[in-house]
Amino acid sequence: MQLKYNVQYLTNENGTQTVVQLPLIEWKKLIKDYSKLRKLLILKSDLKSSLSEIEEIKKGNHNEVTLLDFLNEN
Repeated sequence: MQLKYNVQYLTNENGTQTVVQLPLIEWKKLIKDYSKLRKLLILKSDLKSSLSEIEEIKKGNHNEVTLLDFLNEN
């Protein structure tokens, strides 16, 4: 997926790119998208962990927790 942004690069005296500029509206969208992706990554990690825990419970390697026990945890 190719993202298209109105990007400008600033260079130093050696021609090395040192700064990136983009319009504020694009920056805000980029930050918003990044935040969504971070939340999705956390959810994916939590689901993966939960599925692994279920497998361990099925194998008898982990104690089962009832919904009531889960809700009463502090």
